[in-house]
Amino acid sequence: MKIVCSLVLALFCFATFAAAQQKCADWPEFLNTNMRRENTCETVLNVNNVSNLVLKWSFAPKGGGTSSSPVVANGIVYAGVGFTFYALNATTGALVWDSVLGEVNGDAAAVAYGVVYVGTVHNLWAMNAQTGHQLWTYNFGSGSPIAATVLNGVVYVDTEDGNGVYALDAKSGTELWSYPAGGLVLGSPAVLDGVVYVGALNNVLALDANSGALLWTCPVSGQVNGSVAVADGVVFVGTKTRPGRVYAINAADGTLLWVREGNIHNGQMISSPALAYGDVFIGLDDTGTADIDALKGSTGVRRWSYSTGGHGLGTDFSPAVANGVVYVSSYDNGISALNATTGAELWNDSAQGSRSPVVSNGMVYVAAGTIAAFGLP
Repeated sequence: MKIVCSLVLALFCFATFAAAQQKCADWPEFLNTNMRRENTCETVLNVNNVSNLVLKWSFAPKGGGTSSSPVVANGIVYAGVGFTFYALNATTGALVWDSVLGEVNGDAAAVAYGVVYVGTVHNLWAMNAQTGHQLWTYNFGSGSPIAATVLNGVVYVDTEDGNGVYALDAKSGTELWSYPAGGLVLGSPAVLDGVVYVGALNNVLALDANSGALLWTCPVSGQVNGSVAVADGVVFVGTKTRPGRVYAINAADGTLLWVREGNIHNGQMISSPALAYGDVFIGLDDTGTADIDALKGSTGVRRWSYSTGGHGLGTDFSPAVANGVVYVSSYDNGISALNATTGAELWNDSAQGSRSPVVSNGMVYVAAGTIAAFGLP
């Protein structure tokens, strides 16, 4: 494992940390900063006007290949397509900068302290968020990093081949600790109140954020799929193995609170959950059709279910919630906006199937073959 960071780049790296923090309404990493894929600061889009969304801009990347879910910070949208990572003006879609890094993972980047952290096959890159200037690179050997979570000067990242969970110094890329997860990891770590929560194969783990020491393990039935999400002292996670299940786990000690099986069609839970309004919103594959369920967070009782009419609602097709609206995407039937209370469809654009959407400052951002933004007329 090697870290590349010259003295000049190191000084540049330290300078970027003086940059202002993101605005509340930004969406700077996959789970968002509250670890539950909800934007609590969105005030523009709501259940009464989201039906008026129109395409504001679309950016066609060069080449093609796997797209990452977008993130938004300080007026810039970041997403990778194929071997190139892009930074675009969030209002106009104009190119700010791009960088050819190698095959970009289909996972979101993370932005913090004026730095954007991007995963490619076997590497995590740190770049100046305004210029794309490369600051340092960390090589995981055989492992491929998944969407990072950044908190208190530390980058927490999982590797999908079971290498484990890593904590890296956000300024220098120096490894602070690592923990062997012991199985396939398919999600971004959730970090809250000094604890790192991660799903690994048939277990959910809680690690001390400062040392990496194991705090507790909760076994689950089937492959954990996607990221865990945490709210109000409860960890929520879905499993892929049919019949898929959603688990609610006590964040303090790892005891199981409830488990809910997939619907009557033996669906498998195949997305990271989004948490809002006391509910769990999670995607499942229902015999080839991508659906989303809304479950009561306290009991697991299903409140409503919505069929996208498309396919492939997976770990990179997780719902997002903002201001009473749930946004969900599928491969082949576009992106939809749903009433979070009733599940009623409020808006759909069938032409823009994408990875996990994000909502920021009155705009909905998606990435697939193109990177696109929707807003009010």
